[in-house]
Amino acid sequence: MTLGVKFWSSQSGTISAIRFYPVPGWQVANFASPITVSANTTYISAYYCPVGQGAGDPNELKNGVMNGPLTAPASSAVGGNGVYNSKNAFPKSSQQASNYYVDVLFTPTGPSLVLSFNRPNPSIPPNAPLGSVVASITPTWSDGSQFTGILSFGPP
Repeated sequence: MTLGVKFWSSQSGTISAIRFYPVPGWQVANFASPITVSANTTYISAYYCPVGQGAGDPNELKNGVMNGPLTAPASSAVGGNGVYNSKNAFPKSSQQASNYYVDVLFTPTGPSLVLSFNRPNPSIPPNAPLGSVVASITPTWSDGSQFTGILSFGPP
């Protein structure tokens, strides 16, 4: 069975390995040469595993997942995410927006935005009054240069 994930990056970079979670634990397969990826282009990262040896949870990619510049988009946004093929072939099928725990090791070609939170892992208590400050955020670039842009946030 071939299991994978559709993803894109908000910036160009290279992928040097694939990480995947077959039973029992995370594995890493390093590439002989990094693969160049372009910003805002959909890619599929996948691996082949014997039948019954891959992990998967339904509906985990229903809303998508974002980590730094990488996004595994919501299944409905890309015609199905959490892709598979029952054979050792390109994964084109998707069922129940399943997360098959496939990831890539990505290095951006330019600096990326880093957000530092003063109160690590902030959360909003249920009894917090409207307008309460739960953390301050300091944006910087990964190369140490000052961020001079504007950050805007919307509802989760």
